Amino acid sequence: MSISSEIDSKISPLFEWATKNGAHIDPRIQFQRYGLTDGVMASVKRSEADDIAGLKIWIPHNLELSSEVAKESLIPGSSVQPSNEMLKVFLAWGRGNQDVGITFLPYIRSLPQSSEEINTVLSWSLTEREILLENTTLDIEVNRRLALLVQEWENVYRILMSSDNCIEAIKNIDSTLFKDHAAEVSRDLYSTQDYWWSFPNYLWAHSVLASRAFPYRLFKKHVQEDAMVLLPVIDLLNHKPKSHVQWNVVETGFELVPDVDLSTLELVNNYGPKSNSELLLGYGFAYDNNEFDHVVFMRKPSDFSSHWLGRNQEVVQFFKHKLSDYTWLNFGSDVFIFRVQEKIPPEMLQLVSLLSMLDSDKKTLGVAHEIPDRATLRMALHAVSELRTEFDLRRKILPKEASIDKKLSQRNCSTKNRDNALSLIRGQSRVFTTISRQMKELENRLLNSHKKSHVSAARILKYDNAASEIQSGDLIMKEWLENLRTRWKPEWINEDTFVGQSPSDIIRLYGYQRPGKAAESILVQSLTIPNFSEL
Repeated sequence: MSISSEIDSKISPLFEWATKNGAHIDPRIQFQRYGLTDGVMASVKRSEADDIAGLKIWIPHNLELSSEVAKESLIPGSSVQPSNEMLKVFLAWGRGNQDVGITFLPYIRSLPQSSEEINTVLSWSLTEREILLENTTLDIEVNRRLALLVQEWENVYRILMSSDNCIEAIKNIDSTLFKDHAAEVSRDLYSTQDYWWSFPNYLWAHSVLASRAFPYRLFKKHVQEDAMVLLPVIDLLNHKPKSHVQWNVVETGFELVPDVDLSTLELVNNYGPKSNSELLLGYGFAYDNNEFDHVVFMRKPSDFSSHWLGRNQEVVQFFKHKLSDYTWLNFGSDVFIFRVQEKIPPEMLQLVSLLSMLDSDKKTLGVAHEIPDRATLRMALHAVSELRTEFDLRRKILPKEASIDKKLSQRNCSTKNRDNALSLIRGQSRVFTTISRQMKELENRLLNSHKKSHVSAARILKYDNAASEIQSGDLIMKEWLENLRTRWKPEWINEDTFVGQSPSDIIRLYGYQRPGKAAESILVQSLTIPNFSEL
């Protein structure tokens, strides 16, 4: 192993410490700075380029920095359960007290020493977030994450400070000062108070863990599912999607057999199928044409008239049971959340359909309180149209490059952050476009397959002279709605819901009975869709 002279002073002590404590780094590997940043890359020496078989880095278990190590360092002998939050406090403590003789100090000193160096989106300035993330999936998520981190920071320090076993550094925290600082953080997340336990230092530690940690369950099966562990030296390797990496856990340690990018001879790791949203939140970078890009779709059952759905725990269990690898839902805050990539999950179509179910739909489906595994054509068309409209709108309101550059020209913002944000925006625009096109194709397929089961605006105009003055592109007004209710007996939830929509959309989605004709031949409620996975 060799180290470039440019970075010798920063990470040479790390390698000396690691090898002294049992780590093995293949001598064919070199570490050097890349680009104009402080980034470090591992690569194969040019002189060894013809012999790259069997390259590996091995770290003994005693160099694994886990929450268990952190807990025993901060509150030794305590019965409190170790946590990732304690690991973050340990990192902040080590960074702020570098004269303390802790085992992992050489590793902590080798880390990027500011949140800005790691550059996750959580450390961007408020101006950058407002300009670059507006209307993206990260727009609200970043603020939500920061709020959760503030709460997490307060909670973990209160737990540590209340322990009789806590170390002097924690005992010496002025609880009054902590309360004042917590109040200050609520106003300014980037308070510059230079306490080792301050929120900016905790945010730095969070960024370190997010960008470098490995799932601890790789080594120990008994730990909590979300437990993370830091692996010195191994965490220096950069990410390359779809690279073939081998992780070997043995009794005495952890072995990484990295992939080699043959074009650059760089040794790479694989962080997993991460979207640009995840990469920006956890790692501080993004790239164009990321095939793992996704968008998030959320619905609160209480937003709909079908309030029974939000209260019915059967529904929660029903959708949990039907989860697939490209869908996740969170029920903790009474919100249904779907992660959407290249295809709308069938469960998502079914949920949106259920949320629009009317009493007439229940009658057609033959259900009262139970959850139907089918939907009426009206419900299906409603779901498809709603999703297409929403995804079209979300694509249109994404920030445009020219608009971003105009706003940035008047402010001091990072070019790197601008480029990362544009990669995020392009990826999300691509997903929105793909899903919108799929929904349009599905809508056409449903309408063409069941022409006799719905009524178009053209058919109403054909049979109703009084409606002839209404053009299909005109907006529905309340007076016309009242007239239509009397003449055509529409099925709907609430007339205010439809003000501002075109007659063709209303008629197509909610169905009308033509006077003098048999209802079953014309109401959309008369047809059911058997299985959403088949759509």
